[in-house]
Parts: sequence; structure tokens; C-alpha cells
Amino acid sequence: RSPVGPLSAQTVADQQRVADSFYKLGLIPKPVRVSEVVWRPENSK
Repeated sequence: RSPVGPLSAQTVADQQRVADSFYKLGLIPKPVRVSEVVWRPENSK
């Protein structure tokens, strides 16, 4: 069985906080919206 699976809403929120911190610190040049780049299976809307 593959360890890869869908991300929970909590994981996405945690990752968003990290991305926001990186942006505020100048570590990345533009803001990232994690929810827009998370892959979701076609049948999980």
C-alpha cells in the first residue's frame, strides 16, 4: 500500500502557515496559496 494519500484540511492549514512565514521572512518571492496547489483526486470534490 502506498503511503501517499490526500492531505487533511489541518495539514493544508499548517502548510499555509509555513508558506506565509517564509514569504514574510523574504525566503520566497511571492505568496503561495497552498489550497490552490494541493493535488486532489478527481472524485474528491
